[in-house]
Parts: sequence; structure tokens; C-alpha cells
Amino acid sequence: IDNCHHFTPDLQIGIDLGWGGILEKLKEGREKLDESHYEFYDAEIMVVEAIIAFLERMADELDKLSEIERNPQLADNLKEMAVMNKKLATKKPDTFKEVVQWMCWFSMLSRTYNRGSAGGQLDEMLKPFYEKDIKDGICTPETALELLEDFFLSFNKDSDIYIGVQQGDNGQSMMLGGMDENGNEVFNELSKLCLKASNNLLLIDPKINLRVNKNTPIEVYELGTDLTKAGLGFPQYSNDDVALPALTELGYDYEDAVNYGMA
Repeated sequence: IDNCHHFTPDLQIGIDLGWGGILEKLKEGREKLDESHYEFYDAEIMVVEAIIAFLERMADELDKLSEIERNPQLADNLKEMAVMNKKLATKKPDTFKEVVQWMCWFSMLSRTYNRGSAGGQLDEMLKPFYEKDIKDGICTPETALELLEDFFLSFNKDSDIYIGVQQGDNGQSMMLGGMDENGNEVFNELSKLCLKASNNLLLIDPKINLRVNKNTPIEVYELGTDLTKAGLGFPQYSNDDVALPALTELGYDYEDAVNYGMA
């Protein structure tokens, strides 16, 4: 695992199942094998159980802090975080705030064993939560932007320990935009908020990769150019018109190729 750099994990599975659901799947998979093949599943089960224990312990600590905090507003925030983290230790996220919190934990946990990890198509994965919460009045574009900025900051926690080419360069990236399996442009309002968050924070990680194609609206390039002017060295552009045929020629099914990400 120490050498497992530059990959894009299937975060959608974690979002759909939660850590508890992943643990159940691993145990089910183990039962289908004979004892000579237990080693991989036993290792994965041990890791997920440790993550669940860590998140539950973190929730307990937040709860204790909320009880002794004298500032009422901060105490309420700590209590809310405790309840949310207790849930996310085993259950899947249901709101935009919860899914961003789940992604924050993944970002920080993944750096303990990997550099060069990629977040995949963040705008596509988080869009259903964002749109539902906007519709239900749970969040606004402004509060969503604040949550995204907090999430981006989590990529830079302990960046002095994981020194790359320059301070804060830990090789973490995400993908925005592109086309879906029907050729439709997926760049959306959440994609814009991600670019804005990056431009506001001016941090090297997470690096932004923009998927484009011959039908990409000029607005996407204009927004990308605004971020380029910040001098961070990204966004990087990936041409779907070239990448998708190349991936299918290599043998990938189109429905897999269309979900590609860059690390």
C-alpha cells in the first residue's frame, strides 16, 4: 500500500454504502472464499473496522468538548459535529454537509498511506446532495461554498509532514466537468463553486483537472482561465474527444471510460 500512488478510488461506493455498508460487503465477500484466500479480506476488514473505531472515538471527543465549551454557539457546533461523525462512522451520508464531511475524512485518512490520490469527479458525485438540499432549503450556494472551502482545507492538513515539490504539494487532485455516457456536458453549478473555492483559497491542493470536449461552453474555459491567472499551475485540461476513444481502444467499456479521472 505504501507504493500505491496516483490512483482514483471508487468513492461513489463509499458514498452509497458508508463505512458500515463497506464492512458488510467485505464480510460477505470473505464468506464466499475458501480459507486460502482470506488474507486480503481480513486485511481490508481490519482497516475499515479501525476507521469506524477512529470516527466513533472522534465523535465521543467532540461530544465531551461540547459539554465543557463556554461559548454556546461553538458548543452547539461541536455537538452537531459529534452527532454527524457518529452517524458517518457506519452509515452513508444523506445531506450535502454530511457527504462533504465524509469526503473530508477520506481525504485525511487516505494521506496516511498514499500520495497522489485523486478525488474523482467530485461535482458529479456530490451534485445529487447539493441539488436536493438547495431544493429543500437546507443549504444555499453560499453555505455550500463555505463547506467546499473547508473540504479543500482538509487536503492541506499536516502538509508540512507530507512535503512534495513545494510546501503543500501532496499530489492530490480532483476532476470537474466532462461528458456523461450520452454525450451531455456535466459541468454544473457545483463545478463552478469548486473552481471558486480553489480561487478563494489559493492552495496548491487539491489540484483541479477540467474535462473538456468540442462542445464545452466557452464559459467553462473562462472560469478555468480565471483560476489559471491565480498562478497555481492549474486547472489542467483533459480532452474527452481524445481520452475516451483512447480508453475504449485499450479495452475499457465505454460506461467505465466515460467516468475516468486523473491523478
